[in-house]
Amino acid sequence: MENLETEKVVQRYTPVEVQDSPAKKQKGNLTGTPRIVHDSSADLYNHIQEWNGAHLTGVSVINEICNGKIIHLNSTNVTSVYPPGLEELCNHLQDVCNKLIAVVHNIKEVKNHLEGLMKLNEMKNIVSPVFTTWQIQEYVELSTKIYDMYAKELKMKHYIKENIGHAKYEENVLLYQTIWVQQPYIENLDLLIEAMLKETSLRQ
Repeated sequence: MENLETEKVVQRYTPVEVQDSPAKKQKGNLTGTPRIVHDSSADLYNHIQEWNGAHLTGVSVINEICNGKIIHLNSTNVTSVYPPGLEELCNHLQDVCNKLIAVVHNIKEVKNHLEGLMKLNEMKNIVSPVFTTWQIQEYVELSTKIYDMYAKELKMKHYIKENIGHAKYEENVLLYQTIWVQQPYIENLDLLIEAMLKETSLRQ
């Protein structure tokens, strides 16, 4: 399962062809709103990659916890639900969750920055696209969507981290493992993210 999950994440952001806009493109060194949006878009993409890396590390840890728990729970004369080595693995999972917390915090910072920029543009009555077709509102909408779903997924992963070690039944352990791997709150935004990268010339 771990290899399949690794392949899945690696393939999440393969290039997608997005048609060029006929609008005028930014040339030269970026300044002002275009520079902020360009850098914020790069940050969003990088934070998602950071999440993917930490998530995969978590998959490895969850698999170890799951295997150890199932063997232990199916053993005879077991008086405890806690197999040897469980505490260390749970500590590793806590480290993973700490990284995920930092990622979500950083995504929120990008979202807030873009929201502030949008309000400033509204005050100045700026309605033209930042680069080719997207207006600032579209970057805000995408960053908000990304933040909301990763924040929800973080809460789920925190719940799993708090409970998988205490699970008394094999089916519960397997359920926690499946939920961690599948990330039910993370929607497939490949096309939108690729469009953002194309729009800001981060993807040629």
